[in-house]
Amino acid sequence: PEEGDILSYKNYIESLPFDEGPEVFGLHDNANISCALTETNTLLTTALNLQNRSVDNEEKGWSEQLSEMALQIESRLPPPFDLEKAMLDFPIRYDESMNTVLTQELMRFNRLTDTIKSYLCKIQ
Repeated sequence: PEEGDILSYKNYIESLPFDEGPEVFGLHDNANISCALTETNTLLTTALNLQNRSVDNEEKGWSEQLSEMALQIESRLPPPFDLEKAMLDFPIRYDESMNTVLTQELMRFNRLTDTIKSYLCKIQ
């Protein structure tokens, strides 16, 4: 900055960008993604470590709370879609391309809910 009083220095500093991009340090643009993932993992790990895990006579322990929460989430999951019925109701045809998309998305959704259920079972 040009020479001046303290206010001109403060104004110059405030005009600088808050975050520098990774290219300033010679890194690829994806370095921001890696940095954000690391910060998120650190934040979540810290938050989990701050959870109360002691077991009092009146309070439930950490594992009991986690099991109950997993049961609640599992009870709210919808049943899997009947793909055979969907294919009968919405047959895959050349002139109806959305039927193909619908069938594919139903398969993906069923796989997703199956994965969620398997993880919830492991948690319990």
